[in-house]
Amino acid sequence: ALPEAARKVLWVTDRADYLDASPAIDVLRRQRPELMFLTPAQSDGFANRADLDRCVVGPGIAEAFRARPDDAADGPLAIATVHPLHGLDRLLDLWTERIHPQRFDAGLEVYSGSLARAEDDGRIPDDLRSIRRRLEEARTRGVTVRRPGPEAAMAAAYRAARVHLHPGGGDAFPWTLADSQACGLPAVSFPGGLVAAVLRNGETGYLVPDDDAFVNITLDLLTGGGAYRSLHESARARQGARTWDDAAAEVEARWA
Repeated sequence: ALPEAARKVLWVTDRADYLDASPAIDVLRRQRPELMFLTPAQSDGFANRADLDRCVVGPGIAEAFRARPDDAADGPLAIATVHPLHGLDRLLDLWTERIHPQRFDAGLEVYSGSLARAEDDGRIPDDLRSIRRRLEEARTRGVTVRRPGPEAAMAAAYRAARVHLHPGGGDAFPWTLADSQACGLPAVSFPGGLVAAVLRNGETGYLVPDDDAFVNITLDLLTGGGAYRSLHESARARQGARTWDDAAAEVEARWA
């Protein structure tokens, strides 16, 4: 669209492997943009068959999530923000069969726009029908569906919970996990995707090897004891430091 542009940059915010296949690679070879990635792992995982220049500029955190009130959660609440088809079924299995039976007062809030719309009007895409039935059955185990809100509302939701449950994998960059970590919400996740670029294992949450570890650590965090407090404080300090102004300054310094 801008053939005379002196510099062209493609900001890659999702998985990059599709860029090495036709027709994307044909466009890249013709346009020759520099590729800007979010994390070193995302950049290193790209084969770069078009031999393009590339760099890494880490994302920032919005101000709503960087606020520093003394807001340790006071109830056994967990949150999940994963796409319904990217591992929510596994989280529901662990919650309904192993976590909630040991902590009857605990709740799990699942934030999903598509599932919330289905609750409002009763219409749901065919590929979500199975997970919707699972969620209906899970209501008796403390599971509720919530509609995602603006930044301030999501920040309040993150600060009210004690653990963010994540199945690993999914999108290239776990945006909601980065936001919740900045709010001080510890996370428990299986490895996969770029979760490790956000979650510092043992410091701001845990990357766990199996279901048993996932269940045991989640139960411990739901109690809100010393482990929760330590991870909570570390997550706020480490993940909330970088602003979008910081990211913009790096972009300007590179291409000004």
